[in-house]
Amino acid sequence: MTALPQEPVPRRARITVLVPLVLFLAVAGLFFYRLGTGDPSRIPSALIGQPAPQTDLPPLPGLERDGRPVPGLAAADFKGAVTLINVWASWCIPATTGARC
Repeated sequence: MTALPQEPVPRRARITVLVPLVLFLAVAGLFFYRLGTGDPSRIPSALIGQPAPQTDLPPLPGLERDGRPVPGLAAADFKGAVTLINVWASWCIPATTGARC
């Protein structure tokens, strides 16, 4: 049994394989470097120091939880507390149907 002679891989093929790897490592290194530099509190925003907009939303007709109507939202509901409001995309259907966005 004799081993088949292997043809050397052309230099151009090796470079073609290494270029994407080198580019990926360069971009990953840049992202990793920038992740630890800078002060995130210096990011400009037009909303810093501004009061939150007034939120007065009436209850939706037909929306119920445990057989009782769900109340609307008012600005007084958020007074004195830190609040995070998750606004879901309008093209997503409710999760209660089992479908996902």
